[in-house]
Amino acid sequence: MFNLVGSNPHHKETDKIMTDKIFNLLDQINREGIDNGTWGVAEGIDDTRSYFGTIENENLRGYKLIYIYMGAEDYYCFVKPQTADLRMKVADDNELLIWFA
Repeated sequence: MFNLVGSNPHHKETDKIMTDKIFNLLDQINREGIDNGTWGVAEGIDDTRSYFGTIENENLRGYKLIYIYMGAEDYYCFVKPQTADLRMKVADDNELLIWFA
């Protein structure tokens, strides 16, 4: 029988559960059909310039994140770039969209 998280005897209050924000973002990425070369997950990035190729450099150590590279001509029906927690420029007017998990 299926147990809900609250009634699961193996669930602890300290266990991390996926937030609605992250669930919805992953669902949107899936619906768009974005390939793995365009999006990903990362953790503890010390230098966004060397890791992602961004023009500016940010230290994101201590953060878990989901990112999408978005080309200047790209348009997504489901993923809303304006909801990104951080937007960074990469070469050729492209952007890196970052959501903190």
